[in-house]
Amino acid sequence: MPSFVHKSGGWGNTNDNLYSNVCFMPNVTMQLYTVGGATLNMCQFHPLGPYWRRVFCDAIAVMGVRIMEFEAFCDDECWYRGKRQMSVSSVSAQHPFCGTVNGTLSYIDYYRRTVGYPPAEAPTLLK
Repeated sequence: MPSFVHKSGGWGNTNDNLYSNVCFMPNVTMQLYTVGGATLNMCQFHPLGPYWRRVFCDAIAVMGVRIMEFEAFCDDECWYRGKRQMSVSSVSAQHPFCGTVNGTLSYIDYYRRTVGYPPAEAPTLLK
């Protein structure tokens, strides 16, 4: 295990954008990438992503912190499968803590090396 890690991953210029070090944040929706027809949690593919998550979640449990966003992040169903969880204070589905994850990348997208994007940044195709 390395003794020092500088960055956890992101998209684009990871020094000056919203997606810098997304695997260090407990916001699953920022970790999602769309590749072709699949939506993946890119931190699941980072060599240290699951380890960082486990350490964070262990620390939250030891401290007794009860924040809905953290609880969703530490829920395996949310992080691995994208099962949506809503805030207890939210009557509507306006702020989901989990995004939909379909971890099955098609062979075509894989072998074409299709570029992935965060869902909010996906390019729109002109007809």
